[in-house]
Amino acid sequence: MIDIAICIQIRDGSSRLPGKASRKLVNKPTYLHQIDNVYRCISFINNHKEKKNIQASLILLVPFGEYKNWCLKVATLGKDIKVFCGDEDDDMNVLNRFKKVFKSLKPNYIVRLTGDCPLIPSALINKAINCAVNHRLDYISNVDPEFRTMADGYDVECLSDECFLWLMERTVSDSDKEHVTTHIRSNFQEWMRVATITGSLDTSDQKLSIDTEADFREVEKRLKSKIVKDRLAKSKGYGIYEF
Repeated sequence: MIDIAICIQIRDGSSRLPGKASRKLVNKPTYLHQIDNVYRCISFINNHKEKKNIQASLILLVPFGEYKNWCLKVATLGKDIKVFCGDEDDDMNVLNRFKKVFKSLKPNYIVRLTGDCPLIPSALINKAINCAVNHRLDYISNVDPEFRTMADGYDVECLSDECFLWLMERTVSDSDKEHVTTHIRSNFQEWMRVATITGSLDTSDQKLSIDTEADFREVEKRLKSKIVKDRLAKSKGYGIYEF
């Protein structure tokens, strides 16, 4: 069985927009929109795991000081979600949180998501996983600025165990520890099979991630518009299938 660890690095202690992950977005906390989208992907994978030999789990990666709070939040959801925290004295070392997951769960692939992307489609996450597994890739993403065609807020990366083990053995800069995968993208090795996910149109000028109050309002506006259209479709007897 191929094990996939889908990891969301998330925190409430943002300096630019404090508490953004738990802030109410339309009808529920921002983080729950993202968890629901990810869980649709996980449910699809696990419902077909016997056929495809793949299973997935969801992990939240949080700062040390927020660990208990996130455990309490997760406990109320009724879903199988694990929580890992960083080191007490080094909250900026996000890479170390991924190392803890890798050493504890020993997944075949790690999917990296950031907690400021509440609208990321479940199908996009599934696409990254399927491409990585089916083509035996070591790294696939849609975040490289040189090739990017998708909106900021649809960010997804998938790393093989071999690729992540290689990263664990490197001495990397503080910036790479914070941003996790930048060292890989600037130091691809000949043995690595790498790929990029591209869209049919270039929408990379759109921002659907939440870093500021203006970002939050824009995402809120778009989400409200989507909800209105979904309700209209349902009222006319249409089924609704998320991208």
